[in-house]
Amino acid sequence: MASDNLVLRGGTWHARMVIPSDVRHILNRREFTASLKTGNKTEAQRKKFPVLFTWQDQIDEARSKIAGNGEDWKEKTWRRSLSITEKFRDGVTGLALNEADFLEKVSQKGITAFYEQMINFLASRQKKGLFDRTQMEDMENILDQWHNKWSAIYNSEPNTLSLTLEQKIQCYSELTDFHRNFAYHQLTTKQIISKNGHEEAIALLKDPTLYRPKTPITNGRLETFESHQKVTRGVIPKSVDMQISRLKRLRDYLEEYRLELEFDSVAKYMDSLKATHPLTKKQYLFAGNAFWKWANKYDSKFKETYKNTPCPFLNHEFPINKKGKRDNSRKAFSPEDISKLYIGALEHKNKHLKDLICIAAYTGCRIEEICQLTIEKSIIKENNILCLSIEDAKSPAGIRKIPIHTSLLPTIDRLKKESTNGMLIPSKSKNKYGILSDLYSKAFGRFKLELGYDKNYVFHSIRKTVITQLQRAGVEGITIASIVGHETGTITFDIYSEGPSLKQKQKALERLKFNLP
Repeated sequence: MASDNLVLRGGTWHARMVIPSDVRHILNRREFTASLKTGNKTEAQRKKFPVLFTWQDQIDEARSKIAGNGEDWKEKTWRRSLSITEKFRDGVTGLALNEADFLEKVSQKGITAFYEQMINFLASRQKKGLFDRTQMEDMENILDQWHNKWSAIYNSEPNTLSLTLEQKIQCYSELTDFHRNFAYHQLTTKQIISKNGHEEAIALLKDPTLYRPKTPITNGRLETFESHQKVTRGVIPKSVDMQISRLKRLRDYLEEYRLELEFDSVAKYMDSLKATHPLTKKQYLFAGNAFWKWANKYDSKFKETYKNTPCPFLNHEFPINKKGKRDNSRKAFSPEDISKLYIGALEHKNKHLKDLICIAAYTGCRIEEICQLTIEKSIIKENNILCLSIEDAKSPAGIRKIPIHTSLLPTIDRLKKESTNGMLIPSKSKNKYGILSDLYSKAFGRFKLELGYDKNYVFHSIRKTVITQLQRAGVEGITIASIVGHETGTITFDIYSEGPSLKQKQKALERLKFNLP
């Protein structure tokens, strides 16, 4: 078993210990192995302990290099406590299942062999100055009591070859207490720790849940990451704020459940988001992956800790029920719906909403693209064709010129005359992300509900209407993509082609027919 730390190779037993992922880059290996130079497993069980303890020292030393000074002993103590607790659980399970490796540890021979081995080992450690006399006496007393008690139980009944299951578990439990005591002295020796700190170490070795591991997703790192995303990379502020929000939620989860930043922990967090759509979960992973890449590139301490650790945000899979997917997505308005919306806005005397609906219906523009149109720069004439020029878009493909539909010209002319601030659609609102359309979007949301349209219909649905009507009118896909500002997904058209001409786009747009009085 893996918990036994033994492996047979070529008839010779070897000690083996997997190195925790957080220190592999310090020790430059994934596991420790050493020949015990014996083919007898009982002898190998006795000989492995000094080797295992030496390896544990190396792991602790490597962790101290990562954590530096201060209270890093708490994290080392917590990690050791986790290891001891896990081995104890494995032992109880092994004893209950009558597994030979664990039965041997609580046999009369196993108890004596371990006792002799540890007494010799402790003596060698004291000679090296790693433990003082007081520490030695404390460990030896616990070891003596354990050995004397269980040897006496065996010796009291000459015919006793085995203990009851309850006795076996008790014997193994008291052996685990010795391991905790040994770990306590090993971790606190030569450390400047207060009296309360020593008490905390003892308690922590008994119960690892008393410690909350430090998360690498600190406020300082998040602030620096946020600045990098917004200033250096130029990511849209709203998108960055969503990333920060999702990272904070993940951090809170890790801290609450005392988990480290690793694949299994992220997987557990994703599972906890039961009501969250798989596509939104992927956005959580995208935020985590962006943070992970940034930290490994720009944060030296993070890089030193995790540089050889696989990104915990990759290779997660979520089942997506594709059945009925189209029904749950945003729906396109019909031409009749566009007329109903326009007339409804007219009757409500909401002329700005009416004008937004009209412009969107004849251009396929997003609401924010419309709200950013200026009279001076956005209304241009090129090749004798009057166009709306979109200069600020979500992607390079979104920067485009859209011929103005004949039915839209009167609205554009009126808006130019009515404008008092140079904007085609006046807006008194600008939210913290600089979005001009915020109030109009909310107003449309309330308005369409009054007209009986559910959550599947939004202002963006008008854009879907335009694409649908152009397609049904026989317009080529590349021309439609050029009008609405989409990439085609092909190198030929997206990279090498300059796209359809304004004349072609004008001809296509004139096929749009809406009854807008």
